Amino acid sequence: MNDDRLVHVEQEEAGHSPEPRPAPEPPTGPPKHEFTREDGGVEWFTIAEAARVCRRSENTILNIISRYQLRRRRAWTVRGRRRERRILLAPNVVRWIQEVCLFRQPPVNPPR
Repeated sequence: MNDDRLVHVEQEEAGHSPEPRPAPEPPTGPPKHEFTREDGGVEWFTIAEAARVCRRSENTILNIISRYQLRRRRAWTVRGRRRERRILLAPNVVRWIQEVCLFRQPPVNPPR
């Protein structure tokens, strides 16, 4: 009997859990729309976020914006003592870039 207790204590000290862990469950809430915020406003995308959504590099997104003269919003962000210029894209612009890049649709009627 003492031997069983010692083995059990050694397993707990080694990090083994006596009970199996439950499997993760998917979220049960309603899916959040990808382009709206909780307050009902429209979410603008940075170049990095647009590149991640469109599965392209940031330079490719910048080239597409320049080539088709797409609508963008420029803003400054402050990090410590230095400022950075940010380019923000509207959701319809990101959707159009997705259609052109991911779904290989012809680049007609770009949002301006």
